[in-house]
Amino acid sequence: SGGVGMPSCGVMARADDATRDGSAEPLLDMEPGLSFTPRLSDGFASATVVQFEVAIFYGEESDGKVVAGIQRFGDLSKSSSVRYHTEGGSAKVGKTFVACSGEVSFAPDEDLKLIEIPLLPSKLWAATLEFKLRLESPTNCVLGAYLHFARVKVIDADYFPNSSLRGLDVADVNGFSLLWSYIAWNYGAAGVGAATFATGVIDQLKNAYVLVVIYTEAYLVNVVCNPDSAQDRLLLPTRLETAYVVCAILLIPYCFLHLCHQLRSRMDVVGKSRVHLQQNLFRKYLNLAEDAKTEIKPELFENAVTNEAAAVVSGYSAALAGLEILGRIAVNMYFVLAKSPKSSLFAIGVPVFVVAWTWLRAEVCRPPSPKRENMRLQRSLREAVLSYDTIAAYFLRPSVNDSFAERSEAVRSKVVEKEMHLSNTEFVDEALGPLFSCAFIATNVRHVLSGDLELGTFLATMKAIQAICKECSSGSNKLRALVASFSPLRSVTKVLNARTDVQLWNQVTRARRAVSRAKPGTHPDDLPIRLDAVSYSVGDSHPLFRGIHLELPQGRIVNISGQHSAGKTTLLRLVAHQIFPESGSIFVPAHLRILFVQQEPQLLDRPLLDNLTLGLSAVKEADVQRARDILRELGLQNTLDMLDQEAAGKLNQDLDKWVKGLTSSAICLFCLARAFVMNPEVMVLQKPFLPFQKETERLLMRLLREHVENRGLKADPATVAERRPRTVFFSSDEDETNFADVVWNLEMVGDEKGGNSTTIVRASSKAS
Repeated sequence: SGGVGMPSCGVMARADDATRDGSAEPLLDMEPGLSFTPRLSDGFASATVVQFEVAIFYGEESDGKVVAGIQRFGDLSKSSSVRYHTEGGSAKVGKTFVACSGEVSFAPDEDLKLIEIPLLPSKLWAATLEFKLRLESPTNCVLGAYLHFARVKVIDADYFPNSSLRGLDVADVNGFSLLWSYIAWNYGAAGVGAATFATGVIDQLKNAYVLVVIYTEAYLVNVVCNPDSAQDRLLLPTRLETAYVVCAILLIPYCFLHLCHQLRSRMDVVGKSRVHLQQNLFRKYLNLAEDAKTEIKPELFENAVTNEAAAVVSGYSAALAGLEILGRIAVNMYFVLAKSPKSSLFAIGVPVFVVAWTWLRAEVCRPPSPKRENMRLQRSLREAVLSYDTIAAYFLRPSVNDSFAERSEAVRSKVVEKEMHLSNTEFVDEALGPLFSCAFIATNVRHVLSGDLELGTFLATMKAIQAICKECSSGSNKLRALVASFSPLRSVTKVLNARTDVQLWNQVTRARRAVSRAKPGTHPDDLPIRLDAVSYSVGDSHPLFRGIHLELPQGRIVNISGQHSAGKTTLLRLVAHQIFPESGSIFVPAHLRILFVQQEPQLLDRPLLDNLTLGLSAVKEADVQRARDILRELGLQNTLDMLDQEAAGKLNQDLDKWVKGLTSSAICLFCLARAFVMNPEVMVLQKPFLPFQKETERLLMRLLREHVENRGLKADPATVAERRPRTVFFSSDEDETNFADVVWNLEMVGDEKGGNSTTIVRASSKAS
């Protein structure tokens, strides 16, 4: 039942064990802990819902496939069917995965089907790639409100830029070897390899034209413009007609090469290479593990994307330009050796001299650097900005100003010294042509006067020697550009090989899926959220939690309270899967989407409506109307007016423009509205009431309660059975027992030796 032009992926019936997709054994057992008698599946009409098991599936490239689950729950007494298909994303069809579509049919009482999407192997490393899965055309069922769409992350365990470098300290890897590995990796990128090859061919065509010009100019002087030359050496009967042919020989290829150069510019090898590297850096950063993010600071990542990526690509560009230069040197040397063998010493001597001079510049005549002086100047600037109040209070302005003047003068002196050094070395580079040309003239002019060497050949040879000098000097500059790319390439390599969280998420997701399937026939709404023997330490030695056991049914509001530094935020982040326990496990049913809303509001540099609907995969008119209803409930009338202006095209969509129309408290409410619009099954809020007065706090409590009871704030009550229960966790410094269904109170206790304290969690709930 595959779609047109797309193979149907393998569809497997539900197996009896919990690990039929090849995942690890369940990390949690499902023996009941605290029991709550009401079942969330009771009290609602039995709608037959079909959706994906999780919002994100993971697959390793080495496995050759991704196994995705499609689950059905509700009324299972009838047969149901649904169609599915894949959609490309950063992972491309035919390169990362095989496009698939098909139909999945559920027999009566059948609640799970597994489909396989083949993954294609690649020898080239790539940061985590994604593609999409979508359900459609349900029969005898309805699609899940949100999980009719899922993402698939493809994990590449290779090493950038080459797996042979795995386990090596990148600082110890030879720069040329590292750059060659990067060149091979970049050449294999989509569109880059073909463009690089075509660019190389065009460059060598230009070199071939250089050889044509040299021979043509020599022929023009030796034959066409020399009345003493033999008539049979002319291409046409007369010298004038031959001159016209010579003009055509020079002009027609030139016009053709201009068209080739336009094509070369359009292929944009440098731009494609830069974008390819930047996109991999960006995808890598979005999937970094928590410890890697602390090591790779935002400013380092920004520098890697904006500056170092361009510097690395400059090395690739320099290598490509070096091939063009080598070709130009080769054609000029060929002419010298073919037409003036006695001048071969000059043709060979120039490259030898330039290689020696390049080595001397790199190893002996290094230019002075103002780096140390600049760092001292920057420290002065930073001190003046960060410690201004202290400087002013202690009347230090004059001395600080004198120090800054001294350091800025030191930078200027060092820059002048560097410029003088570069001027001297550039003089040697520019003097190569005149020096070797004069030597050639002095040794060969007598051969012209004696008639042993034709004038045209003499002039063309001199021009070729000058060209060799020029190209060797250019080649020296390109070699320095290659070497200059070593340091940024090492930095980029470090970022691209930093540890990600996708492997951990793969394990966690497989465990969640396995536990969710552990009791066939159990309604997904009746699976509890559990913390089993959870331990977590702050830093290297402070054990914050030890062996916590907690169980919670879905559809509850949980207040995490306790004294300062007891670990409320840490426990929130553990529940939200922002961080993971050192031992033990946290189980949230696999099909539940978790949203963590931190205390500090964050807005993205996007239009107002886009910020409001971040959590929706596709925004429909009904979603916009519901978002407006939520804003109205929160009293954000000004934001509603701004939405109207944006819809009419009268609102500047830049973040720094439209955000000026919101107060700080309105921004906090806006971020909560965004969470309500997404409507996650598990909402985790860090101190949501802190910025507000009591009246607003009571309003938020009422809306959170409606969110839980209606399974979505302002969601259609008629489709409540098609939605899963909503659970809310929030932290506060005081117990909100009158509002919350369950309170997890955190208490700090000292260990037996009186050392660092740990935290225990006492759970209490309202009477049913």
